[in-house]
Amino acid sequence: MKSLLIAVILLLLSSSFCSAIAPTNDETIREAQIYGKINNTSTLTDFISPWTAYEENAQKLDDSSEYANLYTPFLLVAADAREKSIVGQTVKLIDSQRILRQYSGYLTFSVVLFGTTPYFSEPIKCVLITDQKTIDFHQASPAEITKTPWYPNQPLYLSKHYFYFPDDQVDVYKPAILVLTTVDKREHKFYFNLNNIR
Repeated sequence: MKSLLIAVILLLLSSSFCSAIAPTNDETIREAQIYGKINNTSTLTDFISPWTAYEENAQKLDDSSEYANLYTPFLLVAADAREKSIVGQTVKLIDSQRILRQYSGYLTFSVVLFGTTPYFSEPIKCVLITDQKTIDFHQASPAEITKTPWYPNQPLYLSKHYFYFPDDQVDVYKPAILVLTTVDKREHKFYFNLNNIR
């Protein structure tokens, strides 16, 4: 009986904690919707900052620094609510649930890198290191490569990537490092303390 009680308590604790990484109930979805609506006047950079990690060797933290965003279920719902409230659309529970189904089973990262040639990041190697495991991405979108706003000054090019990792391989209680290696053989590392990300 004592073992059963301990197991139930641990289960309740783990499911309430996991709701911070993966909102699976209507209450948490509503919290994310409220966050999105309340913060609809924030810049996108400020809005998404709790889910942003800058490259570990960044000299300064601004638009000229490489960064990665972790799109948790909470952020996906909040971002949708923000966009809808900006254009005056109603934020509905059913829409948020649909978004969660689309990304179910994955941790999604977007990454912005800078380089000196248009194809500095193709092909790219990307892994997630957590709890002494190296996890390969399941899927990636083609890189979106553009000239930087300060072109022709260095760095000349910006590339944006999306990577999808199976969430059942990631221990959300442990920190994770997203590691990308570009064609120019540079390694780009982004640290995420998954335990503290909503």
